[in-house]
Amino acid sequence: MSENKRFADIEAEIHHLDNETNDVCLQKADVLLKKIELLIKLDDLKSKERNKKYLSLVGSPLVITLIAGLLTSLIAPYIIERTRQKSALVQQASQKQDAITKTQFEIIEKLNTILWNYRSSAEFLIWDYLDGHADPKTVAQHIKDYDTNTRTTNKNLNTEMFRAKMYFDDQKIYDELIELYKALDDLDNEINKQINVQEKIPGRTADDFKQKWEEIHTLLDKDIEKIKAVLSDLFIRVGQPQPLT
Repeated sequence: MSENKRFADIEAEIHHLDNETNDVCLQKADVLLKKIELLIKLDDLKSKERNKKYLSLVGSPLVITLIAGLLTSLIAPYIIERTRQKSALVQQASQKQDAITKTQFEIIEKLNTILWNYRSSAEFLIWDYLDGHADPKTVAQHIKDYDTNTRTTNKNLNTEMFRAKMYFDDQKIYDELIELYKALDDLDNEINKQINVQEKIPGRTADDFKQKWEEIHTLLDKDIEKIKAVLSDLFIRVGQPQPLT
């Protein structure tokens, strides 16, 4: 068969591809490309004229489109899978950050409850002694409430401090909580020490101890400011991106 006839047959087959389905078209295009590769290997395909025919055939828009289609069919699944994996990682990171943010709000709410309960019980007790005319039963109840809140604060504050360190990933915040914890512990020591002193010295009036209770109340006011500052710093840091490790 002459080379002209071979090229004519291939060209005719290319034109017929327009009538085929996509799958059949790709299959036949692959076969045609292999035929073209065989033609160029034939020993008698040496003349410039035949080479021109081959080059014009390979460079035709339809063949280029077919080659592009074949490459796309191979590359597209890889691109789709990479896009899916990247999307999954982004979604996973978003879900993790949402969970962290939710926990951060929970930590702030619990710290707020713990600290303000302690502050209220301490203030009621201090005012009993500053007033000097509180009913003894009321004072006794306030002492009991204060002792209960102190134990609860010591237990729960340590837990929430650890959680804050983990979920806010901020050493400065943790250091502020440690400082606050120590300040509250100092206040508790002063309150208990002064109660013990007054119980051991009968016959003294409230005015005899008023100055000391005013000093203790000043300590409480300073601790309240520290509480506000720590909670404010925590709130500002809510939702800030955390390491994904």
